[in-house]
Amino acid sequence: MAAFEPMKIKTAAQLPPVVLFYGKENYLIENYLRHVLKVGVPEDMRDFNLDVLYGADASAQKIIAIARSYPMMADRRVVVIKDVHRMSASDLKGLAQYSEKPTDSTCLVLLAHDADMRKKSLATLKKNSAFVECKPLYDNQVEAWLIRELKQRGYSIDQKAAALLALQVGTNLQNLVNEIEKLLLYAGERKHLVAEDVEAIAGVRNEFSIFALQNALGRRDLQRVLYIFKQLRLTMNAQAIIFQLAKFFTNLLIARDFSAGNKAELAKLTRTSIYFVGDLISFSKRYSLSELTGAIDNLRMVDYNLKTWPVDENLMMEMLFTNIVKGYEARHLPFASRA
Repeated sequence: MAAFEPMKIKTAAQLPPVVLFYGKENYLIENYLRHVLKVGVPEDMRDFNLDVLYGADASAQKIIAIARSYPMMADRRVVVIKDVHRMSASDLKGLAQYSEKPTDSTCLVLLAHDADMRKKSLATLKKNSAFVECKPLYDNQVEAWLIRELKQRGYSIDQKAAALLALQVGTNLQNLVNEIEKLLLYAGERKHLVAEDVEAIAGVRNEFSIFALQNALGRRDLQRVLYIFKQLRLTMNAQAIIFQLAKFFTNLLIARDFSAGNKAELAKLTRTSIYFVGDLISFSKRYSLSELTGAIDNLRMVDYNLKTWPVDENLMMEMLFTNIVKGYEARHLPFASRA
């Protein structure tokens, strides 16, 4: 079969006989499953026409026997297999054979979180299924997703607020949904959300976020950098901080070399909201080209040291920030000669 759009399914009769939701974004997988169940099996009939099994515990023989049985007092039944990729190779093979000639009165829903779909049986299941790959959003897709999600709920949000929320929360959809719920509670009767609302619900977290750390580094304010880092370390590990800062300084390099003057193009190149492109340009001018490349070298060196040697993480990170802000080369770091 082929990829399909599950949210466009309106009746049980429209459900394909085999459906596969797979990928790394678990929120999407669960959201699509909820919609299939809502459409496919009325709540008062779920005791009769809904079965939920787990791949690690269920055999292909048992699954197929249930899938081949007829629905009770309804046109369709739904059989859900969670973690289908955890089934044994022989059971996956049996399930793949079923998918060649499935029962039309059953919708078999297969869920595979972060599975290797190149495996033969999983590839066969995908070929014979109506499937959706549930991929995490890219950084530059979050704002549009937020706007769509809020519109579906009957709300609107200005682009600056969406950009701020995306930067604050990141790409994890479950975390974004949690923040949306907080926003709506805070907004009360208001149907339009603004940046001040996002700042209000973020509270102290915004003051000590990775975004705040990047801004302090952009301004080369070492005292502020070290202060924010001490608070940020309570919720974020050193490797995650290094990863985000590597993206930040790479974007500063791009901004420094960007001469076209088109902010929209720079936003696209750096996968940054257009509302923060001005900051990128401003920060990039505070560092020379050699200092920006040196910052990336420092980040790479510290990442290597933290993964290789039994060093004090906090001390190493503080030395990293000092090197970056002062414009020192990575060779000034301890263990640099061993990397």
